[in-house]
Amino acid sequence: MAVLILIFATYFPIQWFLASEFKGMGTHDHPIIWSYKLFAITTLSTLVVIVGSCLYKIYELSEGGHSIAHMMNGRLIDYPTHDFKEKQLLNVVEEMALPPAFHRPMSIFWIRSIQSMPLPQVTQ
Repeated sequence: MAVLILIFATYFPIQWFLASEFKGMGTHDHPIIWSYKLFAITTLSTLVVIVGSCLYKIYELSEGGHSIAHMMNGRLIDYPTHDFKEKQLLNVVEEMALPPAFHRPMSIFWIRSIQSMPLPQVTQ
């Protein structure tokens, strides 16, 4: 549904622009509302942009969790650390990996703040 909305949202402004530019050049004085050729070109170009963007994002995310952490400005934590907060994070991750079904991750990233996710406010 969203793809159809994008196609029509692209088609109608282009059609309106072309109809206003070439008004009076045809046999009719009123602009042509529907053009199958322009609709096909608009649909194909919109689909190429959507599929290309999806393939690029799939390629970008297929590199693994470290690439996602780098996209979010994460910093790799080395295991011999002297920072108290980083030690706390390492301890929590290691405690979560204690059950036999879980393994300790090979790399742990510290993401200081996420702009799109506001932290909950604690009120008293």
